[in-house]
Amino acid sequence: MAAAALQGATEEVEHLLARGDDPNEQHADLGLPLHLSVERGHVAVVRLLLAGGARPMLRDDRGLTAMEVALRVDNTEILRLLCERLEGRCQRWRWRLRGWCARAGCCSGAESSPDWDPPDSQRARQRRRQIRTMARAQAYNRR
Repeated sequence: MAAAALQGATEEVEHLLARGDDPNEQHADLGLPLHLSVERGHVAVVRLLLAGGARPMLRDDRGLTAMEVALRVDNTEILRLLCERLEGRCQRWRWRLRGWCARAGCCSGAESSPDWDPPDSQRARQRRRQIRTMARAQAYNRR
């Protein structure tokens, strides 16, 4: 199923789901089918996988959810599909979503902050915080 999702083969994915294959089964080399189709921007395959029971908050071998992958590739249409699948429960993940729902225009996240940070800026903020903490510790030890 992962190979079909990667290629965007909607008929093949539909056939595999009808046969009873698990959409959450991770391929050893490729990864999770939902994550692969999100990464490649195959909207029709994402719809099929979500209808077939794929879990959008399942983490792949990189530690990413399908929502995080959708934001890394900047695909608001797929993000909207994922939010709809979560039926508003994405508010529980608000600290991680950081206004993504407002950007996609879905669910009750529309009142979230309109200024959106790309996922990489979170790492930069963490690194700056580490540097400040180390500088304070060095200043304290010099006293």
